[in-house]
Amino acid sequence: MDLRFRKYSWQLAPGSVREIRQRVFIDEQKVPPELEWDDTDEIADHYLAVDASNQPVATARLFSALEETGYIGRMAVLPEARGKGVGEALLRHLIAESAGRYQELRLSAQEHAT
Repeated sequence: MDLRFRKYSWQLAPGSVREIRQRVFIDEQKVPPELEWDDTDEIADHYLAVDASNQPVATARLFSALEETGYIGRMAVLPEARGKGVGEALLRHLIAESAGRYQELRLSAQEHAT
């Protein structure tokens, strides 16, 4: 799948970042909204993966609580884009974006999603 990646602050992130997380985590996985939306969104960089027709298909966030450690989380791929390498491509992009910025990079993910 031909993908492009875009980086945003929470304040400037398009609604599709929130919509993908709402659909995957809250609607599909039944995560309580009060757990999904947290203060970390304000300090994180948010990434949006779009397909060749410019349709959003996935999102993730990257942040640092300690300067030497980066954290990747809230990775969500829309159901219709799963099984096409979107999650792997997004993760590889985040790893590349993190190169040289952190001594350590951690991924927060559900076991069934890895």
